[in-house]
Amino acid sequence: MFTGKGKSNLQFCILWDIASRDYAGMLVLDPHDEYYGRTGYGLKDHPRREKVAYYTPVNPPPGTRSLKVNLHKLKPEHFQGAIALSDPQRQCLYMFHKRFGQEWISEILKETKIEKVQFHEDTLAVVKRKLISLLGLDFVSGVMNCSGIFDDVAGENTISEICQELENGHLVIVDTSYFSGALEILLGSILASEIFERYKYYKKNGQLEDKPVVSIVLEEAPRVLGSKVLEQGGNIFETLAREGRKFKIGLVAITQLPSEIPKNILANMNTKIILGLEMNSERQAVMDSAAQDLSQDSRNIAALDKGEALVTSIFTKFAVPIKVPLFKEFASRSKKEIVSKESQATMNDEFFR
Repeated sequence: MFTGKGKSNLQFCILWDIASRDYAGMLVLDPHDEYYGRTGYGLKDHPRREKVAYYTPVNPPPGTRSLKVNLHKLKPEHFQGAIALSDPQRQCLYMFHKRFGQEWISEILKETKIEKVQFHEDTLAVVKRKLISLLGLDFVSGVMNCSGIFDDVAGENTISEICQELENGHLVIVDTSYFSGALEILLGSILASEIFERYKYYKKNGQLEDKPVVSIVLEEAPRVLGSKVLEQGGNIFETLAREGRKFKIGLVAITQLPSEIPKNILANMNTKIILGLEMNSERQAVMDSAAQDLSQDSRNIAALDKGEALVTSIFTKFAVPIKVPLFKEFASRSKKEIVSKESQATMNDEFFR
């Protein structure tokens, strides 16, 4: 987790460094479409560009991929944390999924009756309206039309392709700048659930050691990990925060408001990068859940300038101050080093051939 001033610059540097190495895959839900660098310098300029996959719903640049997800990939649990559902509405989703399988959404839109099961008329109508609004669907004269990223024909392999990229230790950036917050969370929930199920299977079958660590970047983390959200029911992100490390899956939670995240979840985040935090309540929330005693560092944290940070982690004996470089300067130096190493490796191969 990291919090404070200069979060985007720090995230740029981390992503660039991850793409330079082979030990981890990282999924980035990018609500500002900034990390790939569609209109400026970014991960598209990395010398190991083949390790960076970019998905966008609008005008994908050459070498990138269009974002479409098949409706059949959706399950009721994916909606937890994305939209508010009453207990009867949630039961409605699960009942339709149990009865109709992959066709459950289209059957809700048709308002199909389930034998020996009765829903209040308003419950089904509200569920239908929420699905149409969130998923970008329309249902006219018995025909379903799809206008968003979800489709009843296209996108059959998108989720599995993204998960395979992560398993290969690649960096996957998903442009969510055109989405509502609820749609972004829904997409993240689908992807997080799929990779979690895969890694649980690998652990059960003794294959997990051969897989890279996978990290999922969550911007504005309280949207899915906040106390008020979790009061309505748990979600996949809470599950990963608590037990993901057992399966080599981690969350990179980015927030300016750590106090909105429950203490027990903050405590489960092993490493925290604390940038400048001016609000005392937010500093206190981070310090209370830190791996080391930071009770004497409140003023120092408040005074941290851009690029200055304090790292507290169970992997260090004490809190470590760091200086985060400007992304463009860091990327320029790193690029030269990578190109130099690759050139040297090529020369060595030719010499010993």
